[in-house]
Amino acid sequence: MVDSTGPGSAFTSASFISLKSGETIHNIKFNSEVADVMANRRVVIMAFREKLAAFDACNLEPKFTVTTCYPSPGVHVNPIALGERWLAYADQQFVPIHRY
Repeated sequence: MVDSTGPGSAFTSASFISLKSGETIHNIKFNSEVADVMANRRVVIMAFREKLAAFDACNLEPKFTVTTCYPSPGVHVNPIALGERWLAYADQQFVPIHRY
């Protein structure tokens, strides 16, 4: 669950709640607004406007951060896709070999 800190503020924390007991198991606070949350068996991805953060799905420890995401002017501020073994995102750098 993504929480806000107060009226009119950006979403700044993510709470992980037990489905069995309903209690908060873990809480992670951020300095930026959370735009999207995706998960698979291995990682939980928190997407922000121009970056994303990956956490281990078992213990919620930080795994890696990508700070070179290209912000989209569309509906999804930072469009990402997550599979079982891959993560796709729009990078700020233009790579000529990927141009069609």
